[in-house]
Amino acid sequence: MNDLILLHHWSLVTSLTMVDTPDVNHIWQTVMVHIGAQNPYVMHGIFSLTALHLAYLDPTKKHTLIATAAQHHNKALRDFQVKLCNIKEEDSDALFASASINISYVFAAFGNLYHGDAKEFSVDHRSRILGEDWVPLIRGVSQLLQQIRERVSVGPLSSLLRIGNWNELDPDVASVPYDTELQSLKWTWADSADALVYDESLYLLRKCWAWTALFRNISEHPFPDVASHPDWEYNRSWSGPFIWLSLAPDDFFLRLQQRQPVALILFAHFGGLSAGLEGYWWMEGWGKNIVVAVNDTLVGGYWDAWTELPRRLVAGTEDENLRNLGEPKIT
Repeated sequence: MNDLILLHHWSLVTSLTMVDTPDVNHIWQTVMVHIGAQNPYVMHGIFSLTALHLAYLDPTKKHTLIATAAQHHNKALRDFQVKLCNIKEEDSDALFASASINISYVFAAFGNLYHGDAKEFSVDHRSRILGEDWVPLIRGVSQLLQQIRERVSVGPLSSLLRIGNWNELDPDVASVPYDTELQSLKWTWADSADALVYDESLYLLRKCWAWTALFRNISEHPFPDVASHPDWEYNRSWSGPFIWLSLAPDDFFLRLQQRQPVALILFAHFGGLSAGLEGYWWMEGWGKNIVVAVNDTLVGGYWDAWTELPRRLVAGTEDENLRNLGEPKIT
């Protein structure tokens, strides 16, 4: 597909669907393109994501467009990796832009667009859904930011780094959806040597659920002592799951990789939180896929009672609460 067609669709359509926040849509619509014009690997990333969006919109051309997306993605990734070998200050914005686009690409490429709405997964796809590839990618961006944050924080992508008054939020003093169910999970690791790891992971998950709930109605959010924050310009409800993926302890993801039941149960609840992002085409199906993959891994039914909430959420029996936590359908 002609690159000009992809750029045209990005500028008029795809860029406006990424976060669907009018005040900050320009970051995806114009700032990313400006950076891409000076850094071809960023532009290839833009083209790859646009091709996936077109594949989502037109299933009759799905296979051709996915192939186009993969070609651009491979070019973007190759040059991105070269830049990572010798990070220069002037490359900071482009590296961060490329990493941000790549995260969205991975979610779009390996969600429903890749697998459809299948009820069962192959072993390889189940491993992918449970974070084999994309969890290290997202956590790798956090490591990259440690090296480039100073430059990015004063550049055109600075608002992507700001998470308002996150540090002030305390889920222990708020009325947060499903918090009783979330806190009850502590019983599953009460006598575990890994209790501290799971306690920290759960606290952060509750905090992310609380963060997501803030944006249902900022004027009536569930933290009476927390005022609306001027840095709530970019990161809104959609950022909650990504904050958790960035901040949860390394040891948790090691336990997840080992397929420890308690880690899987917590990850299923992360899937329940992610189900609130069904309105974004590039996240469509991920919450459900995570919960299904966990359910397939926890065979035998012993743990079913502990995954009831996420299964209920992704099955659509909590539609009203999902609408509160999520966003309108954006295609």
